[in-house]
Amino acid sequence: MEKHHFHYDINAILSDLIYTRILEPCSKRASYRAAMDFLEPPSYNGHDVYRALDVQDEECDLIIMNSPKYAAYQKEIRRRLGAK
Repeated sequence: MEKHHFHYDINAILSDLIYTRILEPCSKRASYRAAMDFLEPPSYNGHDVYRALDVQDEECDLIIMNSPKYAAYQKEIRRRLGAK
């Protein structure tokens, strides 16, 4: 994702979204506000949450294709179909 020039930590944003959705399912905006009460408050602002999700959407195929689980899944499919 080097073609995107972040001024925020995309990993922190996605992690915070996951944590807040597990602890207290709510909207993206409410998740950002809830993250303010974490031990380490976010180093990004509310608009960055939406920007990070836009990047994730744009790069979804690349993220999935580079996933080790996706590679294992593809290998298993080929094995079951008898292909190499």
